[in-house]
Amino acid sequence: MSDESMMPLRDAVERFKQVAGYSNAYDWYRKQAHERGCVWMGDELQLAAERDTRIRAVKIGRTWMVYADELEARLAGHALARAELKQLTADYDNHVLHGGPGATLRTSFGSYTVVSGDFHAARYDSYKPHESGDVHYRCSGCWELASQERDNPECHRCRDWSPCGRDCTLSRVYCASCGTSLDR
Repeated sequence: MSDESMMPLRDAVERFKQVAGYSNAYDWYRKQAHERGCVWMGDELQLAAERDTRIRAVKIGRTWMVYADELEARLAGHALARAELKQLTADYDNHVLHGGPGATLRTSFGSYTVVSGDFHAARYDSYKPHESGDVHYRCSGCWELASQERDNPECHRCRDWSPCGRDCTLSRVYCASCGTSLDR
């Protein structure tokens, strides 16, 4: 590629900020360029196999430069990712889940993880991390809130340090409305 197809990183960050409405501080991008030879910009697609959000960065003289065509492709990818997020949220509101067991997908309210074909766990960003009640298990069939049993012992990390984040005491999830049950 020729130098004409390059632009200063500072200008790329400003362009991204204008299009996306947000960005990290310029120094964050400069540090990424220095450490890795690329910068990450924008949201990634969740359902696509290709999730790369990198743009190559090269230092010419005293200025970090990026390829203008890669920035434009990343801006288009970011717009697609935002539209996908909106669609995933609408699908969730209409009781449609995506992904198989273990898949976690972001939504505008937070995220959900498909626990099994019968249950999923919704996490709401309005709760603080490790605050009681931030994960709500739902029956994926009737969409009622599921009940939980917590008979498993705490793991070593939870017992001695801090929460492991794996919900290690959960032993059973069940739906009182339709009778579906999942032992863990």
